[in-house]
Amino acid sequence: MVSSFIKKYKYEILSGAITLICASIVFYFSKLRFSTDDQFIIFRYVNNIISGHGFVYNIGERVLGSTTPLYTLLLALIKRVFSSISIPDIAGYTNIILFSISGVFFYKISQIFFSKNLSILAILVFALTLSKTIQEGMETPCLF
Repeated sequence: MVSSFIKKYKYEILSGAITLICASIVFYFSKLRFSTDDQFIIFRYVNNIISGHGFVYNIGERVLGSTTPLYTLLLALIKRVFSSISIPDIAGYTNIILFSISGVFFYKISQIFFSKNLSILAILVFALTLSKTIQEGMETPCLF
């Protein structure tokens, strides 16, 4: 059963693996992560959710200031499970996984226009071009 699944979806698995490897290499060797204001807003929301203060930026103020509530809640859930990992690293790892899934979808879409081999090359270009979004710590890979 597993071998038939692998045979049937070998190019999809390959495209996901290519994207995962490229994104992981860029994330690992990135010396300077891109810090933006929104990134730290999300991290503070996650920290307040985990601390039991709710979905707030400032404790006691019930104002929604996150532009990405689903992504923020996803990070909070993962942080709850993996409490020893820092929030920026959780965001990076989550983005790598989401970006890899995006690579599979990009492969399926590119197959409409290209052959299988050219679609794999397109995945490589996709992964190398957009892997820089991983270290931003934002929701971009969640949107693809």
